[in-house]
Amino acid sequence: MSSQQKRPRVSIESIQTVTVEYETVASGSTEEPAKKRRGRPKGIPRSIEVAPKQSVLSNASNNLQRGSFDPHIPPSAHAAHVASGANDTDELPFFDNGGVSTEPPITSNQKKPRNNKTPNDNLRQWLDSFADSYLDTLYARDSPPPIPHCSLCTSPTNTDALTDALYRCMSCIGAGALCSMCLKSLHRFTPTHQIKRWDGSSWVGSSLFDIGYVLFIGHHGQPCPAKQPQHTSDEKAGGKQSKDFKGALNLYIGDLNGFTRAKVLYCRCSHAIPKPNQLLAAGLFPCSHLHPESAITFQLLDMYNTLTTTSRTSAHKYYTALEKVTKPGFSADVGDRYRELMWTHRRYLHLLLLRRSGHKFPLHPTIDVHPGDQAFDCVACPRPGFNFEWFEVSEDEMVYFRIWISYDGNFRSVRKSKKVAEGDICLSDGCAYYSFKDAYKLWTESVPQDKRWVPCDNHKAGLEKTLRWVGQDVTGVGMLSCTPHTCIMPRGAVDFFQGEKFICLDYALAGFLNYIAKRCGGSLPIGLTYDVMCHWIVKFTTRANQLPPSNTIPEGLDLVGAVPKWHLAGHKRDCFVRWSLDNMQHVGRMEGEGPERFWSMYNQMSGSMSEQGPGVRTDNANNIIRSWNEEKAFGMVNSVPAHYIDAKKNYIKQKEVHDDLNSDMPPEKIAEWEQESIEPTLKDKKWESPMMDPDLS
Repeated sequence: MSSQQKRPRVSIESIQTVTVEYETVASGSTEEPAKKRRGRPKGIPRSIEVAPKQSVLSNASNNLQRGSFDPHIPPSAHAAHVASGANDTDELPFFDNGGVSTEPPITSNQKKPRNNKTPNDNLRQWLDSFADSYLDTLYARDSPPPIPHCSLCTSPTNTDALTDALYRCMSCIGAGALCSMCLKSLHRFTPTHQIKRWDGSSWVGSSLFDIGYVLFIGHHGQPCPAKQPQHTSDEKAGGKQSKDFKGALNLYIGDLNGFTRAKVLYCRCSHAIPKPNQLLAAGLFPCSHLHPESAITFQLLDMYNTLTTTSRTSAHKYYTALEKVTKPGFSADVGDRYRELMWTHRRYLHLLLLRRSGHKFPLHPTIDVHPGDQAFDCVACPRPGFNFEWFEVSEDEMVYFRIWISYDGNFRSVRKSKKVAEGDICLSDGCAYYSFKDAYKLWTESVPQDKRWVPCDNHKAGLEKTLRWVGQDVTGVGMLSCTPHTCIMPRGAVDFFQGEKFICLDYALAGFLNYIAKRCGGSLPIGLTYDVMCHWIVKFTTRANQLPPSNTIPEGLDLVGAVPKWHLAGHKRDCFVRWSLDNMQHVGRMEGEGPERFWSMYNQMSGSMSEQGPGVRTDNANNIIRSWNEEKAFGMVNSVPAHYIDAKKNYIKQKEVHDDLNSDMPPEKIAEWEQESIEPTLKDKKWESPMMDPDLS
């Protein structure tokens, strides 16, 4: 086995130009070939033209600058050796006038070498050159104040008195050392900032509450004129706040940087709104709707909602982090507001969803057919009147406007039996992705499960004995999602109270169909994929007649069924013939496994949701599903065009194959095949299809 190595060849064409050529020659070595690298293949010769610098040095010095072939050869012989064009296997480094080896200059026809620095290289550079200076800056930031007076008003300070000490805000950017009066003036609208006080030896924790800060509500940061506090003439002139305001009440405020105490002076005018509403208007959500003593900022609630839906962070973990931020090392000294955080977030989320649904606004006569609807539907699936109109669709395009949905069950999202279930209400009951839960549960208890044996017994879904439900009120969930985009369908989510009963899918399908029929002004053709379609479809008509009058299957339903491609591998031959998506028209390359991708995200919250009451569990589930659908919609600006481009490429490729096959076939045979139906037929108790090999067993 031979390997290749580079041999440099140098020729001096003129006194101004040196040409270095590399050619690849094979050697007889048995070494393994070098690993492949990016760039020009090794077998292609390269030529580099270099214009050497003019120098007044001697010939011997010039020769040394270009590299010496042999240190024992005199300079004159060395020059003759180069001029003769003799080859040499030694490398020829290029030296500058100082005798330092450098890379040859790059000409205009060559690409500049790429700077392939990795994050590890940048980290090492920072560690070697910048880490010490960063550390010095941090030390300087915590050093004593450079001057013993306020950086704004230059008032002298005294470390023995709280009001005369120097303070600095840890939340403000670039704030210097300030006196208590300047600090309160700068934080008129930011009562939750964390501050520290210089005690003569170090910066210790403090708060605006300790220096007499008062938050004025109702008059844009000014005290209420209905009850004027006592001011000194100096405070009136300078607009400073007094530390003693009669009527100011204590308020415990939670914010992104932890919990803090504050004094609040409410508006007491004759037309003043209640105190909880005053806090809401100021951006604080009261934890009590009667006599609020605690409040949480909207920023904290928004962040908690984002972490819950994106990072699947539980309320307990988030609250524990807030305690550590408030008082590191002494979390037990922080006032317990865990319960307030949970139920305040529920109320805030409910109001947020009501605003998004246009609650209390005049309804549109044809669009707002679900008043107070809190579900976010798929924006790309066919919805007449929303993303297309029927008059825009030609007759031959009607087949592409079938709504394809997929159903699947999940037995990891359970709820344990708890006494707290009694009295726990659901704020989003029947308004989002779950139908009214009490009516649904009563109906499931009144309908027996069909245990009829079916030929394809490779799956056990639909049988009660497939799952143990001891100690669990909810044994799992089932959801409908749109097949192309994996958005969960409104009213398409149900709970399991025993096994994966088929009546659960019947109820979810009826809820979604009624939602779509009312919204779109009529029923649309539906395609449904289910892991055990061969089981579920057998007595679907009989079970549909048992649905409650408030949730029935619309008449004249045009339904096409299929089995998802990955689950189809566990079915028998007849299921491949009847329910394979590969044998159906107008479905593209859909695989029908969308719910599986949703479960991977949803199950991350299964641990905390299993401990929650029925109401809060449903509210959290609706919140997570809505966030999932919204993220899907936001990502469609990139995903839909990418799928279209990929589909167009595959269409061109497959059309070439199709045209090539047609060119070799008789036109009469092609016309006969085009008239033949590809729908499966039952023959001799065996399903057959022209799309399947009849000899396949």
